[in-house]
Amino acid sequence: MKLADRPHGWHTYTQLGSTCLAVVVRRVDGWCMYVGGVRGMNHDREALDVLNTGDKLDEGTAKAVCAYRFHPPIETEGLPYAT
Repeated sequence: MKLADRPHGWHTYTQLGSTCLAVVVRRVDGWCMYVGGVRGMNHDREALDVLNTGDKLDEGTAKAVCAYRFHPPIETEGLPYAT
């Protein structure tokens, strides 16, 4: 899946553990990824909390998560990592 083809504001998540989510978001200025701990009760809702309060990952780690933790992998080529 190519992230460049997604509209601004689009986001999706993957579990890094039962109580930890990584959320990738397409932004006007590129893309970025946030990670955060959650209760593990409703990941769809908790992903929004991670977007608002999670810690931003560095670009290298975020690219690795996109490549190896999402199925299908998320392709980030052609988009800058947002600051």
